[in-house]
Amino acid sequence: MDELITPEEKKYLERVSRYLQSMGQTIVEIRIEANEWDNKTEISDIQWEDITNFNWDSSLEIPSGFITILQKIFNYIDESGQYSFPDIEGINYHDFLIDFNTKRKELTVVQIYGYNDEGGESEIKFEGEESNMEEWKDQLETNGVEIPNDGILTARYSGGGDDGALDGSFEEINQQLPADIEDFCYDQLSSNFSGWENNEGGEGYFMFNFNDNTIALYHTQNIEVDESNTLFELEY
Repeated sequence: MDELITPEEKKYLERVSRYLQSMGQTIVEIRIEANEWDNKTEISDIQWEDITNFNWDSSLEIPSGFITILQKIFNYIDESGQYSFPDIEGINYHDFLIDFNTKRKELTVVQIYGYNDEGGESEIKFEGEESNMEEWKDQLETNGVEIPNDGILTARYSGGGDDGALDGSFEEINQQLPADIEDFCYDQLSSNFSGWENNEGGEGYFMFNFNDNTIALYHTQNIEVDESNTLFELEY
């Protein structure tokens, strides 16, 4: 990679380093957004004319010669096949991060991205709900609900981005959850997994077994995963 950048260009980078050090900067960065709603961003899509400042600081203008060197580097990355759009659904962010260390005289280009993934599953079994189960069973049967032979009815839910809700119907049958069961589910989610509907959110299901009058909650909290891939490194 070193031979990609000419001696003259390395001297130019040294001059830019001195300029930044005179401004009190030893490490600066340029962050280029490279994702829009899962659209596959190509390097050729970068709008270089919109990249004007280090650290988003209006007092740290990027010299035009520096942009020219960056374009050369990114063309090399593109042609070498080192860059590819992450094959992941639901990306939260995807950027090119250019780090310029004026003290160590290093320039790196890193692809960074984050996405939501499932964490570990938690299980909670509720005790002392037998009277409620008997009451709910009578209520369901009175309303014409036919409970499966195995006695199991499942209520699923999901949340994220400051919003969340139960699916509204039991998974096994096309029947709406009674209000009392909905209230029970929401109360238990709030008590045991506060914030399940916020940020990355969580998902799971309540399993009601009307044969043995037991209830279990299986919850998975989503987590954000951050990944990075170094595309280019240069010492000048």
